Amino acid sequence: MKIKIALFSMVLTVFMCVTCFAGTKEIKMTTSENYAIRPLAGEALDYSESTNWLKRESNPKNAVDLFYIYPTVVWQSTDETGLAQINYEHKQAAMSAYEGQGSAFADYTNVYAPMYRQACIDKAMSFMGEGKGGTDAFLEFLRNNLPRTDIYAALDYYFNNINNGRPFILAGHSQGSSMSSIVLEEYFKVHPEYLERMVACYAIGFPFSSEWLAKNPHLKFASGETDTGCIVSWNTEGPGATMANACIGVGHPYNINPLNWKTDDTYVPASENLGSLINGRVYAGYGDAQIDSKRGALICTTYDEYCPMEMAAMMGDKSLHTVDYQMYYKNIQENGKKRIEAFLAK
Repeated sequence: MKIKIALFSMVLTVFMCVTCFAGTKEIKMTTSENYAIRPLAGEALDYSESTNWLKRESNPKNAVDLFYIYPTVVWQSTDETGLAQINYEHKQAAMSAYEGQGSAFADYTNVYAPMYRQACIDKAMSFMGEGKGGTDAFLEFLRNNLPRTDIYAALDYYFNNINNGRPFILAGHSQGSSMSSIVLEEYFKVHPEYLERMVACYAIGFPFSSEWLAKNPHLKFASGETDTGCIVSWNTEGPGATMANACIGVGHPYNINPLNWKTDDTYVPASENLGSLINGRVYAGYGDAQIDSKRGALICTTYDEYCPMEMAAMMGDKSLHTVDYQMYYKNIQENGKKRIEAFLAK
């Protein structure tokens, strides 16, 4: 039986849910002057406005927060910038992405998810292909444009006015994980006090190489199911891929297997999968997993609805990028709990 999982950028059926702000607490902002590494571009969104949040818990009851950065959900920009403006359709698509990804952590965290003027899919694809710079060029675009400006402003507002010293999970996917990598590398280098409170960063669908980690000794990749302060990531493909995949990049990036939380090439059958989220329902025992260290990917042999061919130049011919979270949804959910328990037990 084949079960299709819709691309987030195509799904616009989930109702938007934006929580309201509460109280009259003084708003504290920071500016680009605080970021000595590189100045911010343009004027950020105002995150004291409820319309600039996809999710914000108005009455936090959990000991740990989730700060979620959604993936690319808008196909094409309406102007030459290549950036998506904040409108109703954008919010619907972002909410659909959250429901398939960030919601895995929602039962035990206070959820905060900012809207941001992200790069559209067609802009991201413009960096792929011979001589176009690939993932590195795309990251430079994000750094030098409004996506980074908005995410930094959202983080500033969150840490200065909302977080109140609580531990947090940082989670994203695809472009959201690209932004997370910038946050890890740069923002947390400026703010080590925040990094100390990070339970883990689930930056799934983005490559983290040994070279990148060597340049960022304040960061580490996950080595097991309960280590904390670490990066958790994988990039899912079907077997036998022959084309380059921007989500794998070069340098044989690290992957961790979401079925056994090991980084070796042990094959784990689908029977160990606690549940895949498919069309709003959870199906146990659906996706298997094995790390291919030579390819730098997580191989799933039990699902063959690959990314559409119009995205093959960026994702490759066997990419399962759009189901990185959903295929292992319940395992991610349980792992988040274990990492939180380990963090709080310190």
